[in-house]
Amino acid sequence: MLFSGEDREASSNPRFDREKALELQKKNLILEKERIEALLNTLERTLKTMRGEDSMSQREKFKGFDFSYNPYEEEARQLWGDETVGRSNDFIASKSDRERNDMEKTLDELFRG
Repeated sequence: MLFSGEDREASSNPRFDREKALELQKKNLILEKERIEALLNTLERTLKTMRGEDSMSQREKFKGFDFSYNPYEEEARQLWGDETVGRSNDFIASKSDRERNDMEKTLDELFRG
């Protein structure tokens, strides 16, 4: 079943456009599929790099990790509110290129671990 709980409640609203909701869900799934494919490609290249068969730039190591767009941001806003998500986005945006690079390195170390 595609709709559950609150979704069913929203879908009973006469202004709810079920077709539009399904198209949006389809679009989000396609984006998620593309992101997963990019992550799988990055993982494969990472493995080749570890074996000495390839090399990757710092930027290539994070292909598939799109920090400028978060497909889960809307869900986070629903769970924790606009203010909390806004503060988080502002925190990242306030960092210098060097600080963001340091954050990337930290994520890279976590990823390798």
